[in-house]
Amino acid sequence: MHVAVIGGGVGGLAASLALRGTGVRTTVFERQRGFPLTGAGVVLSPNGLRALDALGVGDEVRERGHCLSVESEHHVSTVDGQSLGAIRYGEFHQRHGDPFVVVRRTDLRQVLLDAHGRSGLRTGLTLRTVRDGDDVATACFTDGSQFSADAVVGADGLRSAVRAELFGAPPPRHVASMLRGITRRELPPGRTDGFTVVGPGLGIFFAPLGPAELYWTATINSAQDWPRDPGESMRKLLERLENWPPIVSELVRGADPEQLDATDLADRPPLAVWSKGRITLLGDAAHPMINFLGQSVNTTLEDAVVLARCLHRAESDDVADALTCYELERIGRTTRIGLSSASLTNGDWSQDTAGIFRDYLEKVLNGQFMDWIYGFSPDPQHARR
Repeated sequence: MHVAVIGGGVGGLAASLALRGTGVRTTVFERQRGFPLTGAGVVLSPNGLRALDALGVGDEVRERGHCLSVESEHHVSTVDGQSLGAIRYGEFHQRHGDPFVVVRRTDLRQVLLDAHGRSGLRTGLTLRTVRDGDDVATACFTDGSQFSADAVVGADGLRSAVRAELFGAPPPRHVASMLRGITRRELPPGRTDGFTVVGPGLGIFFAPLGPAELYWTATINSAQDWPRDPGESMRKLLERLENWPPIVSELVRGADPEQLDATDLADRPPLAVWSKGRITLLGDAAHPMINFLGQSVNTTLEDAVVLARCLHRAESDDVADALTCYELERIGRTTRIGLSSASLTNGDWSQDTAGIFRDYLEKVLNGQFMDWIYGFSPDPQHARR
């Protein structure tokens, strides 16, 4: 069997790596030339780490990242010092046997790229259309080239061209703007497990990447005209932080300008199906979600492992059925997580940011729901370490 994967980000590389681990041949098509390693950081939860274990790279990711301790607590407070509670990552770690790991997104992608190898990676190709046939699926590119395979997997992100071809392309729902950065500095005493501060229309999350380095995200309630240029976004953010606690602006101001990442925080309504014949979707292409529950990357890694398991040993004429099995196993879980994340954006951020984050903490501290998220394993062999 041969599978074409559209998109060479974390999801595409993970899917190709998982498929190759079951004996399936793959070719990955990336729109950009080369595989530029961009982005700031990501928090991997126990379920995401189990997916990486199934891919054979979990230990290396743990070594490259920072594992939060079994005593870790992440405190959340308002800009005027009112405590809103804490996320007790350590308790989930103890219950589920796997830690939370904060890692540079570039390191995560590099680990996947190294494990995958350069064979079967094709860059500088932009998808124009995909066609489903009786015996093969075909990807057609803007340079006139075509590639036919037993299946095509769209792992091409929030603005997926594969999804647009299959189901149309209404614009994503813009919820907020986000600036991410990495600062080389120790977290202040008493906050070494990270902390979050929220104010009107703004929340800033800090997490340790190591003993003297931290990853932060600023989530800004804004119109879509918030600058996408990282430098301009930083200048505008610092203006908003003028009357905030000095430690917040100091940590933000100290970010490496080469590692700033300005993006939209957006999602789409859940799809009822992901697949048509021999073509399916994965990761943000299938279930783009507001990342308030920290599951965008983690569920993408789960998708990759489940997709490979469902296609394993499928005969060529069984591919559509195997993709349907993959979709049925994944769509309920990702839809529930995505809708739960979206529900946290229903308030007025400009006026009641503390209330929004209080609701968030109540959901995060709801052990039953989060245990359901964190306790999942996409591969029974990696249910617990």
